[in-house]
Amino acid sequence: MIKCFESFGNSKVKPGDKVIVIYKDSKYYMETGKVSSMQLSGPNKGDCLVSFDFQKSAETFYHTNLRKIEEVVDKMSGEIFVLLEKDAIELAMTGLIIYNREKGFYYFEEENKWQIESLFLK
Repeated sequence: MIKCFESFGNSKVKPGDKVIVIYKDSKYYMETGKVSSMQLSGPNKGDCLVSFDFQKSAETFYHTNLRKIEEVVDKMSGEIFVLLEKDAIELAMTGLIIYNREKGFYYFEEENKWQIESLFLK
């Protein structure tokens, strides 16, 4: 794995975050998972252990090879879509997706789907 060194202090990825692998040379490219743990010191500082969705495997990636994601729900069908966190924030600011505080998830109305479907990752 090639480490793209950036300042570790600026990492936006933390344990418990849902992420997608953006490292193109990995067999896990564009796979989603959850950060199980992160090395905060020592020679492997910045390495994250990622448990992948729908797989029993867990792999280590440097934090710059991961991007945080959000899952949004189609309110009509209940189908779940994945977006990069930065895209989800922009859509929330425009009102195309809405956060349900009681249940803790983002959703969108069916009539807004055509405006955001190009941003869906899976």
